[in-house]
Amino acid sequence: MNKSQLIEVISNNADITKVDAGIAIDTFIKAITGALKSGDSVTLIGLGSFSTVKRAARVGRNPKTGKEIKIPSKVVPKFKSGKALKEIIAGKVKFKPAAKVVKAKVVTSAKKVVKTTKPAVKKAVSVTKPAVKKAVKVTKKK
Repeated sequence: MNKSQLIEVISNNADITKVDAGIAIDTFIKAITGALKSGDSVTLIGLGSFSTVKRAARVGRNPKTGKEIKIPSKVVPKFKSGKALKEIIAGKVKFKPAAKVVKAKVVTSAKKVVKTTKPAVKKAVSVTKPAVKKAVKVTKKK
């Protein structure tokens, strides 16, 4: 899976636009990168931990010439997978894919409900119409 495929999955499951999903992914990456750059580690329970490790200087060989070269020390990122991720990958625990988030539809007026519903529902709504109007007015004030 690449970044654009991940953005599409997040967009579909979270019921947000691809642009918003892309912004969320970019922010996630920048937050982890910033924490690692400052020497902190990032732990996501169930997924794993991001940290940095310092590699010591060493002597290597140029494969083309066979000549020895000095490789300087450097700090590199490291990821250690969490227990839950390991168990899912190993098949010990059943994987439950992310459920699609469904946004609740807000009814702004009783008239709108009556126009868009079936006859049996229209009758029930018409009985409670004054109560719905009152509820709508109260929520608008907040």
